[in-house]
Order: sequence, then structure tokens, then C-alpha cells
Amino acid sequence: ATPNFELFRSTADELLQIVEDMFSVHDPNRIYCFRIQTKAPGMLKLMIMLPLPLFNEVSIHKIVLHLKNRFKHRSLEWYTSSEGEKCRLHLDLETPLESSEYLHKKSDLLLLEQELSDLINPWDYRLKEWLRNHYPDSDGKILFEL
Repeated sequence: ATPNFELFRSTADELLQIVEDMFSVHDPNRIYCFRIQTKAPGMLKLMIMLPLPLFNEVSIHKIVLHLKNRFKHRSLEWYTSSEGEKCRLHLDLETPLESSEYLHKKSDLLLLEQELSDLINPWDYRLKEWLRNHYPDSDGKILFEL
């Protein structure tokens, strides 16, 4: 469940977007990144949906450290929340005003999803995904089992 402090400091539009983004997730085994639109100047609000097996302290620490290094920011706050298979990490980064357009395009979010997937998924999962993408049908599965 979402912590009470977040419910009170978020606008109704932000909370509605969080719910809509959560419902847009169809594959619980993938990492999803969403930018929460906010009217607060210089704020970059992210919601990262994680598969249940990857929702642990090690993965969360890796993600937070990665984002601290990736984005110029003055401060970073984060919290986690989970409801069944809907596991998520929320991050609020206070950025310089000229940098507040980070991740404004969908392609930027897809790139961040790939970065985080490479960062926290086990190597055998990444290998299986690569084989599936490069050798469709059952060829990738056969090569993985060799």
C-alpha cells in the first residue's frame, strides 16, 4: 500500500496517474518505468514497477544508486510499496530547473527500463531474453538449454 505521507503530499492528478500506470502493466515479469507528471518545478517523480522476484533490498539499492549517478539532482527521496505482484519503487528527485525535462519522451523511459533490467536481472535471464529476441520461435529456447 502507498504510505500515508505520500497520499497527502501528492495531488489528485498524480495519484490518478499512478493508478492508471499500474493498471497499464500487463507483464508482471518486466520492469516498467513511469514518469509521474507534477506541477512542482524542478521535480522528477518516477515510479518503477519491478517483478516480485526482483523486489528486494539489493535490487532497490542498485536502482537508487544508478539513478543517483545518472541524474543531476539536489536531493533524492524514495520509498517502496507493494500490493501482490504490483511491486514498485517511487523516487522523487529535485533537479535543477533546466534539467527538469529528464525522461520526457517515452523512448527515454524505455531506455531506462533496459538499463535497469540489465542492472538487476540475473545473467541467465538476460541471456534467455537475448536469445529469444535474436532467435525467434523455439530456436532461442533450444540454444538456451544447450
